[in-house]
Amino acid sequence: MRTGESDIIDVLLALEGERATGVLEFRAEGVLTRVFVERGVPVFAEAGVLGETLGHVLVREKILTTDQFAAVVRRMTDSLVEGNEHARLGEIIVELGMLERHELDAALTTQVEKKLIGCVHRGKGAWSFKPDAEAVGEVAHHPTPIRAVLLDACELWSEQRVSEIVDANRFPRLVTNIVTIANDFGLDDRELAIAKSLDGTRTASAVDAPVLLCALLCGRAIELLDAPSAEPIKPGEPVTATGRRRAFRSRALAREKAKSAIENLVREREAPLPPPRSERESQMFAEDEFQTGKRLLAQGKADAALPKLRAAAERTNAPLYRLYEDFAESRARGSFVNAAATKKIAIQIAKEDPENAFAHYVLGFLALEEKQPGAARRFFVHAYKLDPELVDAGRQVRLLEMRKETPAAMRPLSDLLPPQRRAEAPEEGESRARVLVLVVILVCVLAAAVFLVTRR
Repeated sequence: MRTGESDIIDVLLALEGERATGVLEFRAEGVLTRVFVERGVPVFAEAGVLGETLGHVLVREKILTTDQFAAVVRRMTDSLVEGNEHARLGEIIVELGMLERHELDAALTTQVEKKLIGCVHRGKGAWSFKPDAEAVGEVAHHPTPIRAVLLDACELWSEQRVSEIVDANRFPRLVTNIVTIANDFGLDDRELAIAKSLDGTRTASAVDAPVLLCALLCGRAIELLDAPSAEPIKPGEPVTATGRRRAFRSRALAREKAKSAIENLVREREAPLPPPRSERESQMFAEDEFQTGKRLLAQGKADAALPKLRAAAERTNAPLYRLYEDFAESRARGSFVNAAATKKIAIQIAKEDPENAFAHYVLGFLALEEKQPGAARRFFVHAYKLDPELVDAGRQVRLLEMRKETPAAMRPLSDLLPPQRRAEAPEEGESRARVLVLVVILVCVLAAAVFLVTRR
């Protein structure tokens, strides 16, 4: 067994050069990921991160809708409750007609990609590699070369981190064949055109593609020269962009599929779930409660969502469940019960799953409660960038921009309240106005009566 400390990119590139087969364990920021490598190529990965489970990845990638995933979870739960059958998520997705088998295979590759992207995002960590062909042979195989995910991974890095890797004053030049680069990194047309121009005659600051340069440098496809190169670009063979940076880029493939199945399955459960008989059942029941709570929360029914989300958190104590529970309670109450604890959970999730928009969304509200509108805006912007369907994150950005000039008048959680609560304040104000008008009228009538009496 070999051990060391570095970022996962260097480790996987070294294993690729050796065409090694075995299991790589990588731990960074408290998250352990196991990567199964065959002949130098990752074929499977697993980590104890809820946000990277297949179902959550499918929803985030817009391959399934939230309701479709909830319907799949409900079918799996019903199989356990009614027939004691442990159905697999992928099998149910295919059975309900939401994805074809080849689409599911591609989605499973995306799941492996997500876990590798998470490792890259977390930076340097401790690793160990054990040659073990038998263990690799026992897992599903979804080959995912590390260079294929570098562009997506680098897009999640901050500008500061990218600038620390790519020296803007040095001169980037290709060190390998452009055809190989186009295929390995899955470049699109624009990226390919930029990559072909990297001949070492321009500084990195003159190339308007810092993320691309960062990914190519990390993947050892370019070098940075201290002085401009005198060698002209040699004309090469025509290259076609592949644009296959992710194995499964189609969006919302099944939005119109299996509607009747979804409508039938996504419903309020009439009878409570029975006590779980195993850890697997407990996790399945928790996910069922969680999906129901999420749906109610999205409908603005925080009071109804809270017990469902609390039940999910109590069954497994998963950080994501607890974060939703805390947020639902804050919507129902008007403030976070324990802001420090909620912040700790949100930060943990953001570290484990850098593409989790909800964690950044909650951090935005926590920043508002701490009277830090600038930080709140950054969190909301990032959440909306990660998930444009999280429309309230975009709304919060607009509200903060409108209030920039009058921060003292800002009430941090006024927009956090459910619609029915926000409606209460105007009604109360209107009642006071009516009373005031009646008092004024009464005073005027009394004054008129006194005036008439005194004239007589």
